[in-house]
Amino acid sequence: MPRKKEQTNEPGSELQEFQKTSRPLTFAHHEPSGSGMHGPLAEEARNALVQRRAYEFYLKRGKEPGHEMEDWLRAEAEVREWEETQKFG
Repeated sequence: MPRKKEQTNEPGSELQEFQKTSRPLTFAHHEPSGSGMHGPLAEEARNALVQRRAYEFYLKRGKEPGHEMEDWLRAEAEVREWEETQKFG
């Protein structure tokens, strides 16, 4: 069964357009400060990364509703795993 256009990285797909117009979700651009990342700004940045990744999962699924919690928890786990590999503080 062919996949919906939204689920693919085909030219013109919504996922491809989202990825083209937004910054890539790479953690290499985030440099930890000497004092570590703590406080409301760090939490806001972390939530933005989680939100973006969860949205990518939603788009890859073809905007199928009902998986919001699963997407959010999966995105949180990815961000947490990345944070644990960094040397903060």
